[in-house]
Order: sequence, then structure tokens, then C-alpha cells
Amino acid sequence: MSPIVSLNLPKDFLAVGREAGPEGSIGVAMPGIAARIADVDTGELLGPGKEGLLQLKSASVMLGYLDDPDATAAAMTPDGWYNTNDVASMDRDGYIRITGRLSRFSKIGGEMVPHELIENRLEEFYGLEGKVAVTARPDSRKGEQLIVFYAADCGLDPVDAGNRLRASGLPNLWVPRPDCFFPLEKIPFLGNGKKDLKKLRELATASGADTVPGSARTRG
Repeated sequence: MSPIVSLNLPKDFLAVGREAGPEGSIGVAMPGIAARIADVDTGELLGPGKEGLLQLKSASVMLGYLDDPDATAAAMTPDGWYNTNDVASMDRDGYIRITGRLSRFSKIGGEMVPHELIENRLEEFYGLEGKVAVTARPDSRKGEQLIVFYAADCGLDPVDAGNRLRASGLPNLWVPRPDCFFPLEKIPFLGNGKKDLKKLRELATASGADTVPGSARTRG
């Protein structure tokens, strides 16, 4: 996009004909930008309040990736809508609420499960900022299985963690099993300070029933 999709306003500021949007939203699409929410798997358009893939269409959307038709095809629908890879919902008034990035969700039993929400809850419970990471690995029954990595020296107990997640109101489908928690000597981060999601996914995919290569649990 070039350079902005939407904006929200302070509560004490009024736009022409429109009040500041609800707290937590990113506002409405700017003039000249169309926004819609589509089902992640089928592309079916979703109604107000439904969570799915945020798609945009505008003269300010890129034409594509230079000399990379495959990347362009993945980013653009045949009729010119841009796949933002943001998971979001939109209310009846057009206010957009971002839930997370598509790469940070798992499709489990047909339901979208947010990694960051589970991560944030665990960090809050134990005061472990930057020491917990949630990812997923393939699962033959439900599509994907949640995996939790945590710093080995942080004292997190998988059974207690699961109980706390349930007590906080999360659905059982969103609560990782105790045998899907793996201690690492250190959570991998990129140079920009963000968690290395690719590395975490690789570790999760390579994991067996009770070991993860390079984890504290496999040390002999």
C-alpha cells in the first residue's frame, strides 16, 4: 500500500460526519480504498464481525512483485484484491479491528487459533516477557497442533500453565497439551528484536512426542 490503509482518531477529535472509532479498531479505510474480509481458506466474503483475511483494493495498491509472478499471484486475487495477511474483522460501520498476522494463527479443527493471545496470557501469568513463544506443527487429525517453547530457566510448569489458560476463559481447543511445552535454553530472536518465527516453526515441525532438537529437554 502507498502509504496508508486506515486511521483511527482520538476520542476528542471528530472527522467530517464521523466520530472517533471504537477503541481497539484501526478506523475505517481511507477514501479511495475498499476493504473486505474473506475466509482464509475459501475466499468467501464474510459478514460484519466475522474474523478472516483482510483484503484491500485501491489505486494505491502495488501492481505486483518485480519479476516474481508467483509471489504476485499469492499476494493478489485474480480480480485485483490485495491479500494483506492480516487477520481482522470489520463491523457494520466499516471499522476494522486487526487480530493478528496470518502467520501467527493456526487452523485447528476448523477454528482460527491466535498464537499471540496465548503467548501474551502466559507471559502475564508468569511475568515472562520475551521468554515464551507459541507456534504450531502439522497434525493429521486436526490440521495443526499448538507448540509452546519457553526459556528453561523461567520455572514454567506445563500442567499449571494449561490450567491457568483454561481458567482465563480460553476454549479447550486453544490450550496446548502439557506434552506440547518444550524448554529451550534461549528463545530465538531476529536482529530486529522480533521472535524468529521461521526458526520456531522449524523446531516445532522437527519435534517428536517428547523431544525438540537443541532443547533443554534433550540434553544428556
